[in-house]
Amino acid sequence: MTDHCRGVCNVYRFDAAHPGTVFVKLYADSSEESFCLFRRGVSADLLKETPPAAIKPHGLDPARQWYLFNNIRQFVPDDSKDVLCPRPLEVELQPSEPAPGPSSATSHHRRQQYSKTARGKRGHL
Repeated sequence: MTDHCRGVCNVYRFDAAHPGTVFVKLYADSSEESFCLFRRGVSADLLKETPPAAIKPHGLDPARQWYLFNNIRQFVPDDSKDVLCPRPLEVELQPSEPAPGPSSATSHHRRQQYSKTARGKRGHL
């Protein structure tokens, strides 16, 4: 492929008769050029002989499964609940003590502020 077309070609074509080859044009009425996607010495025939290994996904960790089951399942249509948010197979772990952190302190502080302002506005409608 020529340097003037590298990165700015507008028309791409692939052909099953030429695996690993991309046909490119700068414009629809330009002449077609081709280039190989593989490194030198690597043939597309290698793909036919040895297919890629299957990748098995790890899945969701138990904490995420329980979150979906306990918090999201109620919003899923009934016919999809057992597919999207099934009951996890592992036992739900209950934390012995919630970890203190800035988010829990902040949310507690916000709740207190909201309840004070809500109480102050009740009789003033």
